[in-house]
Amino acid sequence: MGIEEDATVTWVFGGDGYGQINRPRMTGDFDGTSTWRDTTSEQVAEMTASGSLSWVSTERQTSRYGGIMLTTEYANVNKGETSDNVSLDGFAQFIGCLVEVTATVLVTRKSCHDGDKWSGIYPTQTPVGTVVNLGIGRVVGIQKALGCESLIFRRGHVEENEPFWIDPKQLFSLHDHDVELKVRRVGGRK
Repeated sequence: MGIEEDATVTWVFGGDGYGQINRPRMTGDFDGTSTWRDTTSEQVAEMTASGSLSWVSTERQTSRYGGIMLTTEYANVNKGETSDNVSLDGFAQFIGCLVEVTATVLVTRKSCHDGDKWSGIYPTQTPVGTVVNLGIGRVVGIQKALGCESLIFRRGHVEENEPFWIDPKQLFSLHDHDVELKVRRVGGRK
């Protein structure tokens, strides 16, 4: 069994010390010589997922506000309700890429969150159809922690050691709302 000229291989980069962060799948084609032709530019330019938007408590506690989690249905955590996470594994292909992240409100509801009292930021009800631009920056990873799966995103002008990777006012305007989250590639990998 040999390698055919049009054979395609897929590999996954390993972890980098940030816990269970998935790495992007990349493909290459054997071109009949001893080199590989990179075909990563052929990957999708944008991806969407829908669900009730939230984040794990450590995002607020550390003021990072960089993780976005979607659940399959609204659940009031103050009443002990739970919901399954929407898988965000497909977004791993955007890790390291310059992207624009937006959320379109599909269903609005009163948030069960008390807000971030230290920052003076509280949830609001955003009208259905509103598109909230969460910024242009880089997808840092897909984090699996505390039983949740989160897309980790940092806006371009924010350094890694700074708070508010995503504007918390925008996040609180979407908390507990059903949204369509869209990640659109606008540049290459760093």
